[in-house]
Amino acid sequence: MNEQQHLTKLGIKLRQLLEEKKELEEATKNINTEIDRLQGQFVEAMQILKLKNFEISDIGKFFLHSSLYSKVVNKEILFEDLRAKDAGDLIREVVNPQTLRAYVREQLENSNTIPAGVEVFTKTVVHMRSV
Repeated sequence: MNEQQHLTKLGIKLRQLLEEKKELEEATKNINTEIDRLQGQFVEAMQILKLKNFEISDIGKFFLHSSLYSKVVNKEILFEDLRAKDAGDLIREVVNPQTLRAYVREQLENSNTIPAGVEVFTKTVVHMRSV
């Protein structure tokens, strides 16, 4: 096999793999959308039944878990408010989401107001432990 034939073979294989990767990424996106949809239904059903956990033999235990999330909606207002509340040390070129989350959680636990420019929401999902 000469060099051009070898390169042609490699090029064909590379293109096949790139196409396969694209198809798998699209399939993963679709699966993630379906998982989100089913998560919502599962959470809603468990909440309606007032269940904190649910076990299916040979599969595992499902339980509700809520996490607090915060998202900066106005960085300038947030930075101004953090400085006013002596929390300016949180400010970097980019506010670390986990650091902001911990700060917001602490403020809420202490019955303080959350910083201006931040939107807070709770997301509840189902976690599973395999048996």
